[in-house]
Amino acid sequence: MNNKVFTAKKRNALIAAVIVVLLAVALLGGTFTIVDAGHTGVVVTLGKVKEGVLQEGIHAKIPFIQQVVKIDNRIRKLEVNTEAFSKDLQSVNTVLAINYRVDTAKSYSIYKNIGADYETVLVIPAVNEVLKAITATYTAEESVTNRSLISDGLVSGLNEKLNDIGLYVTDVQSRGRGDEDPRRGRSRGQPQDQPVADRSDHRKQKNREMGRRAAKGQRKCRNAGRFR
Repeated sequence: MNNKVFTAKKRNALIAAVIVVLLAVALLGGTFTIVDAGHTGVVVTLGKVKEGVLQEGIHAKIPFIQQVVKIDNRIRKLEVNTEAFSKDLQSVNTVLAINYRVDTAKSYSIYKNIGADYETVLVIPAVNEVLKAITATYTAEESVTNRSLISDGLVSGLNEKLNDIGLYVTDVQSRGRGDEDPRRGRSRGQPQDQPVADRSDHRKQKNREMGRRAAKGQRKCRNAGRFR
């Protein structure tokens, strides 16, 4: 019986030791955090955002009291489908591909004042607002032929609105929504975006047809002169 009691005590001691080891590992794991390359860490202590950020590498933190939120500071790509009205009051549907990044020094203020969903809360509304202002200065046809100018204007306008917050737009590419599927018909009021090469081929074909008609007319005139 003594052996049974000893075995039970030994088993209980072993279980207690395993629990202690697991708790120690959990505490040790919660004591450190790793910030990956291209990211910064925002320290939150009991719900309060600490000023400044953690750079790439391993950092210590207080378990159960501090949380480290990782912010991606690499160039991010955002695609926005938007609609705006041109100067001649036609609806222009555009797909924008926007490259932007978060300033490392302002990661904490963005998270504190806006939150982790800053793209939805701040970037997309700014894109729609700036695009509508720019599109209103062009006709529907001009909005297609001047896309490079509109893209440049978007970069400038977005940076003017977002730089102070800590967001920097590096590039904007635009295309008509119908460009994704050539079989899709254009919506009412939407300008048809015909590629430059297609327009050029159409002009060449038209010129050749006019040349054939002119040559045919000259032959008729010559034949008529023979029979006079």
